[in-house]
Formats: sequence, C-alpha cells, structure tokens
Amino acid sequence: MTMSDFSDRFDAVITSMGGLDGAQLGADYIERVDADCIEGFQRLCECAEKRKNMPADQLKGFMAETWHSVTLKIEATVKGKTDIWSRVPDDNGKSDILFGDSHTTKEAQVKFYKTPVDTAKQLSDPQYAGMVKIGPADQIEVVRQAAKREALRNANSRPEQAGHYQDTAKRADDRLRIGGAESRPKSELEMKRMTEQGKRGEMDRNALGLNTESSIGLKDVLCESGKAAIHAAVLAAAIKAAPHVWTVAVEYVESGEIDIEDIVDRGKDVLASAKGAGLRGGIAAAITASARAGFLGAQSQKCERPIPSYVNAKSQVM
Repeated sequence: MTMSDFSDRFDAVITSMGGLDGAQLGADYIERVDADCIEGFQRLCECAEKRKNMPADQLKGFMAETWHSVTLKIEATVKGKTDIWSRVPDDNGKSDILFGDSHTTKEAQVKFYKTPVDTAKQLSDPQYAGMVKIGPADQIEVVRQAAKREALRNANSRPEQAGHYQDTAKRADDRLRIGGAESRPKSELEMKRMTEQGKRGEMDRNALGLNTESSIGLKDVLCESGKAAIHAAVLAAAIKAAPHVWTVAVEYVESGEIDIEDIVDRGKDVLASAKGAGLRGGIAAAITASARAGFLGAQSQKCERPIPSYVNAKSQVM
C-alpha cells in the first residue's frame, strides 16, 4: 500500500466517523428520553397503587406531586439539561417536591382542590412561605386573583396572613420551572381522571403522553443534532490530528526545533476534515433521532440501530 492509498483510506475513515458518531448520539438521546418516560410512568403507577384505598379527591394531590416531578425530569432530558433533578420526598415534611440543578435547590408545594379559592387558601399556609406553589392549570389565574383579594382583606386585621396570601399571588404557578425546563401542567379534572384510572390500574403511558413522540419536538431534535455535530467534529479533529502531532513531535526531537508554519498548514487540514465530519454527524443525529422519535412514521421507530448509512453514502459524493 502506497502512502497515498493509506492517506485516502484514512480520510475515508474520518469521513465515515462523523456520521457514525452523530447517529449513535442521536439514538442514545432518544433512549435516554424514553427511559425517563418509562420510569416516570412506573412512579405514577406505584403512587396510585400505594394509596389506592384513598378517595380520588385526596389521592389526586399525591398524583399531582409525582406528575410534576417526573415530567420536569423528562423535559430536562429532552432539553439536554443533565444537571436538573427532581424528587418527591418519602417523609411527610412540608415540601411536596424538591427540585433543582447544579446551582440551586428549590421546594414546591402542590395543591389540587376543587375550587380556586380553596386551592389559594391551602397554598397560603404560613409553612409554605417562599416555596414554589403549584396548582391546577385551569385554576391558576383565579388562584392568584383570590390570593390578592385575601391579602387586601386581611391587610389590617391579620397583616401576617395577608403577607402569606401575597406570597401565593406572587409564586402560584401551574408548573415547575428551572433552567429552561418545565413540568407539564394539568387541570383539576385531568388530574382527577388520571387518578381514577390509576386506582383501577388502567393508566396508559401513551395516552398520558409519556413517550418520545409526545415529549420530543422537532426543535429539540435539531438542537440535539447541533450538539452531535460539534461532538463529531471534535472527535474527527482529535483522530485526524493524532498522526500530525506525532510527526511534529518526531521532527522536533530530530531537529531540536518546531516549524510553526508547518503546524499551521497541517492544522488547516485537520479543521477542514473536522468541519465536514461535524456536518455529517449533525445530519446523522437528526435522521436517527427523528426516526426513533416517530417523526418519520411509526415504522421508523422500530429501528434498533443508528441510521448513518445514508449520510455516509452521500458524504462520499460531497
């Protein structure tokens, strides 16, 4: 094999590497989201089974806690926010949900009462001051308004309690939010229906949207593919650069000096190769993730392997 043949084959390997690496990253991304969806559904089932003898109106509060906790985690994985976490404490402390990221920890209280006034009243318990206060999506605006009215009504006679109502008016929300990720809001009726299904053991993961099709948008796929493109480019650059680094090192040992111009020229070749590999990696990741997420039809989701072949075939012509 001549040096030219070796160089051509080596370049071909680098060319393919970007597509293969990007496709694998796309497949891994979908698998991480799907794993969170499965785990989230299991936690909801466990919550319902553990308290199935409770009336639905009581149980739905516990189900709401679990729902917001697991859907926040799913959304964080979809957005690539690996440092975001969420859990429902096992004890009976004042926090219904603990969540956060690498920089902060937050507490949340969840109340799903039948009326906005009752929800506002329960969220305004003094022990919940400063927490994120989660209520039903269909009530949340009225909850804020009711809390403001109660704050004004109690301003003179019970100023401390008025402050707690004002806290609710400020902090009431229909979802958890942190670092660009959010939990999924639900109305009081939706939560009660899910709870009743849970009590009967009839919850359906797909109907609840705890799957990749419902969790991942095309925008998320494209964003993740951009990250894969960068990863593929860096990988290709590292592999491509290795022989050059070794050559320069040998020349330095032999001559006692390094030719800066030579390093620059070789560096340009490395970056050109990496840029192409990055593009192929991003396209491969987008194709693979789109297929596994269901954007290319139901049959495409059955694919067990990454799909880089199209990208690699095209790249040989580019």
